[in-house]
Amino acid sequence: MNRQSFKILQVVVLLIMYGNLTMFAQTTNIPVPDAPNPPRLVNDFAKLLQEEETKALESKLKLFSDSSSNQIAIVTVSSLGGYEIEDYSYALGQKWGIGKAGKDNGILVLVSLGDRKARIEVGKGLEGAVPDLISVEIIRNVLSPAFKQQQYYNGLNNTVDHLIAASKNEYQADPVENNNGGLSFVILLILFIIFIIYMSRKRDSGNYYMSNRGYRGWNTPWIGGGIGGSFFNGGSDSGSGDFGGFGGGSFGGGGASGDW
Repeated sequence: MNRQSFKILQVVVLLIMYGNLTMFAQTTNIPVPDAPNPPRLVNDFAKLLQEEETKALESKLKLFSDSSSNQIAIVTVSSLGGYEIEDYSYALGQKWGIGKAGKDNGILVLVSLGDRKARIEVGKGLEGAVPDLISVEIIRNVLSPAFKQQQYYNGLNNTVDHLIAASKNEYQADPVENNNGGLSFVILLILFIIFIIYMSRKRDSGNYYMSNRGYRGWNTPWIGGGIGGSFFNGGSDSGSGDFGGFGGGSFGGGGASGDW
């Protein structure tokens, strides 16, 4: 590379850096809402959803976050306050830190009711799995048609389904360190002792029997329903619980916007 080419390259790099700094300065001054406390993945500030609809979306997004480490957040606002939706969504995503630090695997679905605009803001780590073209198609063919019919839940729910399908194999869930091994052993030991006592009493009374699936006592409410159903099998609430919070993800401007 000769000296003239090197100088041109320097100018280009400086212009890119200046543009990024200018965008950062502009977006950091946008008055976006604070991150919710306690944290939530569905934040319906515009009141578009019923309570049960919000809970259903929250449960789905939390389960996806737990299984993949990817975080999809839904935010609805009444107005953008005169700002462009691209700047507003970027500022909100950066401020909240949607996604995991280092992975930058967050997606923000932003809806402004008063402006009748929506945007899918994609973290830098997911831009390969959810390129701009995919975001455009989801807004155009999934979200906007439903919103035109005021079917806000259907639009958001189907949008989430498409985003999950596109991004679910990009990352895996973070390994969870288990420090409760000793406690689990003690609990199992206590349950085993209780079971032995229970069996002994049943044998003395002659009131027990076997089936082709083993001892029927494990299906009784005392053991199978009360303890076995939740402790041994994980129960039916494995996807419930509070969302743990955003992880400091970053955005690079990828995504798409549209209206309805």
